[in-house]
Amino acid sequence: LKQKERTQTLNDQEKQRLREIERITQQLVQQDRNVTLSALAQLETPKMIVPINDFAKEKVVETVTNSVLHAYDKFKDKAPMLVVENFWTDTALSRADDLKDTIETARKQVVKKLVAKGVNEKEAKKWADQHLGVTWDIGHISSLRNAGLSDEELKKITIKETQKLGQAGLIRHAHVWDNFGFHSAHLPLGTANIPAEEILEELAKTDFRGRII
Repeated sequence: LKQKERTQTLNDQEKQRLREIERITQQLVQQDRNVTLSALAQLETPKMIVPINDFAKEKVVETVTNSVLHAYDKFKDKAPMLVVENFWTDTALSRADDLKDTIETARKQVVKKLVAKGVNEKEAKKWADQHLGVTWDIGHISSLRNAGLSDEELKKITIKETQKLGQAGLIRHAHVWDNFGFHSAHLPLGTANIPAEEILEELAKTDFRGRII
């Protein structure tokens, strides 16, 4: 009987020890959980979906900057010019404001990295301005007609879009052709309804000295 009592006592002691171990373990798990949650709260929420223009701007700036700097390292002042063209207006970077922001941001990045290479800031800015710009395609911007614009509305918007880029000194090439605003017809000028004459007049008012193709 005494042996049985001692066994029962030992069992009770073991149970108490196990309960204490369980309590400490739960406490440590809770502490670890709190630390983890606190650390996660400091992190930026992952962006699963972002606007296409924001994504495109970020990637184009990165790609263009790296490409232009590679050209500088290899060719210096003889490096080819890099231009970004607007595409159909239902795609990213198709409007003047988006292109302007993208190219100006890329130019700043190029200047910053050229200065880090030891280039004078003024010379770096001059080089970036000369080697990075926009190809303005008037046939592509005219696809705004798909939004239901009238001839007069389309004319006003395309001229205004041209002014924004022209006045910013970003246009290096102009693609000039005609269409009816619905698809890529690439018709000769004057055979459809793009206000090419007015657009070219706006370009002439700026410092545009690029090629008209």
